[in-house]
Amino acid sequence: MTTKIARYQTAARFGANRKLDLESVLAALVEDNLLAPTDADKVRGDVRIARGGLELHPLVVIANLKLYNQSQAGKTLTLESLTEWLAEQAGLPYLKIDPMKIKLSDVT
Repeated sequence: MTTKIARYQTAARFGANRKLDLESVLAALVEDNLLAPTDADKVRGDVRIARGGLELHPLVVIANLKLYNQSQAGKTLTLESLTEWLAEQAGLPYLKIDPMKIKLSDVT
């Protein structure tokens, strides 16, 4: 039941059945007090977002700027911390896969 509620809240926050966009992720990060509004403006103004027509995932764009996490003094928003945050927002478990522990013969 809580998973359905979490998915509904995530759908309301980010929009159901559509790709995550930078603007909605920035708004949610500011709302959750992980990102300062001035840092969100820095992300919007960063020219690396549209480099060569390559579209990067919003979390990658934010992590690449190494911005400070407003809820944890002295820590930056890393791709891993942002991914954990997004999994929590979606009501999904976060699992980090260590590529060094994958048996390539079993996977292929």
